[in-house]
Amino acid sequence: GLNPFLVVSSAIAAVLLVSACIFHLRGQLLRASLAASLTGLFVFTFLFEATMTELGDLKVSSRLQHSLAVNGYDDSDKVGIIGYSEPSFVFLNGTRTHLLGIKNAKTFLEGEGEVLIVDRRHEEALREALEGSPFQLEARDTITGLNYSKGRDMTLTIYTVTNQQTEATGEHE
Repeated sequence: GLNPFLVVSSAIAAVLLVSACIFHLRGQLLRASLAASLTGLFVFTFLFEATMTELGDLKVSSRLQHSLAVNGYDDSDKVGIIGYSEPSFVFLNGTRTHLLGIKNAKTFLEGEGEVLIVDRRHEEALREALEGSPFQLEARDTITGLNYSKGRDMTLTIYTVTNQQTEATGEHE
């Protein structure tokens, strides 16, 4: 829809720009400079408001952390992540977040690991690595966005992990 704030900011910026041009043509340079500066302020405000609301795809770490918090896994040492090692996520989720590779994911799960966050590019390799193991992955949420530091689209899936062997042993006791 049409944002009234953007319409008003644009109109004010346009009036100020025309005023700056008129002042300049009349030789009133101080007034022209003031009007030009105010034009810049309104144009910046306009661009900031117009673009910042659309930048959700760049906030991958905060959306990922929010999803973990909703599910009770924020700042947990039971969270491992494969294929996404942005410092912003570690900062938001806590330093106990395990940055993993495919090779050490199984070891993490054999320990206390309960949640795996996996970049789409690594999912097939992870499934192959876990083949024949008692670990079952259940997708809980998917976060898509743009990794601006690497300039590529990404899809992260949050999985909860269950150990079928442990559950079977617990049921028979």
